[in-house]
Amino acid sequence: MLPCWRLQVTEVGGRVKDLQLRLTRRLDREHSPSYDLTVVAVDGGRPQRSAELAVHVVVVDANDNPPTFEHAEYLVQVREDVASGSCYPSDSYFGVVRF
Repeated sequence: MLPCWRLQVTEVGGRVKDLQLRLTRRLDREHSPSYDLTVVAVDGGRPQRSAELAVHVVVVDANDNPPTFEHAEYLVQVREDVASGSCYPSDSYFGVVRF
């Protein structure tokens, strides 16, 4: 599997100005609902020093799967005096219909 992340470095005058952790592809919650990363920064000094940052990424679900139904068409009868937004009990085949 390809990595999900890349580090984008912005330099100004030969010095690092900005670092961004960027996605290389879309994340899919069905594949992995979260990721745990450790970002490690190391300087060029002697002795060399470093620091770590733990990053927890939570993937929110996109509505990328269309709804599925057992039948192409469902027929119900609703009285004409039922108010809009009501729950209308139906038989056990349909459960409760909201309109």
